[in-house]
Amino acid sequence: MSAYYDLLEKPDIRHTGEQQSLYARFVAKGTIDRKEFIDRVHLFTGISRSVLEGAMAAFMDELRDCLANGWTVELGELGYFTPSLSCRRRAMEKDEVRAASVALRGLNFRLGKKFHEDLSGKMRLERRPQPAVSAAFNCWTNICSGILASTVPSMPV
Repeated sequence: MSAYYDLLEKPDIRHTGEQQSLYARFVAKGTIDRKEFIDRVHLFTGISRSVLEGAMAAFMDELRDCLANGWTVELGELGYFTPSLSCRRRAMEKDEVRAASVALRGLNFRLGKKFHEDLSGKMRLERRPQPAVSAAFNCWTNICSGILASTVPSMPV
C-alpha cells in the first residue's frame, strides 16, 4: 500500500511572474479517528479496548498538564511536543508586552530520529494528482503554504 503525494508550484511571493519550482504535498486518504485507531491497536496487540481508551485519556491529560506547566514532553521514539506561543499585539520592545497579551498558538511536534527512520523505511510514495479546486482555495493555499506545518493547528480537510 502507498501513501500519496501531489506536486504543486510554489507560490510567487515576490510577484516576479517567473515560474516557481515544485514542491511535494502529502495527500491524505482520509482521517483515522480515535475509535478506529484504538481498534487497530487492539487487533495488533490484544490489549483490551477499555484499557487502551483509559491509557489514551491518561496520556492526553498528563501531556496537557505537563505542557501547561512549561515542560517539553518527549514520548519515546515518537518525538517531542512543545507549546507554540504568539503575541496578540505587535510590539517593538520587550517592555511593551505583558503576559496577558501572550497566548497559546498551537503545539509543535518534533519527530524523533528513530521513528523518522522507521517511517521513512516503511513509506512507499505514489503520485496522486488532485482535481482542480476553486480559485479561492488556491489563493488560501498559496498564503498558507509558506507557514510551517508545525506551527499551524490542525484543520479539517
